[in-house]
Amino acid sequence: MLVRTLWLAPHTIGVRVQDGVVTLTGELRRRSEVPIAVRLAGRVDGVVSVTGHLGHLGHQEDDAHLRPTEQALHGITEEWLRKT
Repeated sequence: MLVRTLWLAPHTIGVRVQDGVVTLTGELRRRSEVPIAVRLAGRVDGVVSVTGHLGHLGHQEDDAHLRPTEQALHGITEEWLRKT
C-alpha cells in the first residue's frame, strides 16, 4: 500500500508487523512523506499501533513547510486520508 500510494521503491521502507503493531523503518526522500506513511499504515485493518522509525534523506527535500499556492489544492491530502 505504501509503495503504491507514495510511489516509493519497494526497498525504500521496511515494514515489520507483530501482534498488530507495525514498525516502519527507512529513509524517505521528502519530509512530508514520513507522517503520511505512518498514518496510512495505521489505517490498515488489524493494525493497533504504528511505530515510525523513518527519516528523510539528509533533508534532501524538506518540503514540510510548503503549502499549495492554489486554493483548490488546500486540504486534498487530508480529505483523501479521511476517506481511506
